[in-house]
Amino acid sequence: MKAIRKIARVLSVYILWLLAVAAGFLALLRLYNTLNLVWPIFGGDPFVLRGVARVYVVIAGVIWMIYIFVTEWHFQRSFPSDSPSSVSEDEEGPSDAQKGWKSGYGVLVQRFAIALTVPIVLFIVDALLRWVTVRVR
Repeated sequence: MKAIRKIARVLSVYILWLLAVAAGFLALLRLYNTLNLVWPIFGGDPFVLRGVARVYVVIAGVIWMIYIFVTEWHFQRSFPSDSPSSVSEDEEGPSDAQKGWKSGYGVLVQRFAIALTVPIVLFIVDALLRWVTVRVR
């Protein structure tokens, strides 16, 4: 039973981590598209846009890789370690349901919400840039 719970924990951590990372990637991709849309409207040189877009791809790639590692570390801390010193084999201790929302899956959901703040902020910045672009035209 412990093995099944551990597998469920690992799967839930990595599924939510993949969703957060995918949302971050989509937000950065959307900002790239917005850069290509906004640059000519605000009078940017089309020949310079090519270089700016390449620099953006490099910087966004580095930011995304940092986001990947930080969110994985963040999600891995959702559950206490299963080291032998923390819990003996004879006593299981209270289950996650008995401990309440503050442990296990409750913490995981809270960490997922925190991890999604970065993509949400990027989507809001993108929406504001697009809104300004429509108003300027």
